[in-house]
Amino acid sequence: MTTDKPVTKLLSCLFAALFISGCTSSAGVIPNQDGNLTINITGDSGFITPGSLQKEAYAEARNHCNKKGKQIQEVDYKSDSGFGKFPKVSLIFNCV
Repeated sequence: MTTDKPVTKLLSCLFAALFISGCTSSAGVIPNQDGNLTINITGDSGFITPGSLQKEAYAEARNHCNKKGKQIQEVDYKSDSGFGKFPKVSLIFNCV
């Protein structure tokens, strides 16, 4: 009996990528009372990096603004992570 190690390695990597990519929560773009827009994204495990959440938040904001034919203008960005915490980011922006 032989095992095909490249196939096993490929399947392991694919499973890991799917598992990690599905480990975030976002309520989408939320309008604020002050006229700005907010995106809050939380990692659902300690394996998610704040950097990957940041990329996801900016991609979601760009997509939202692009649908309106506008560009993103950042107002504020905050990141919170640390030992024993699930990482989270908050992006406040406008479409101009």
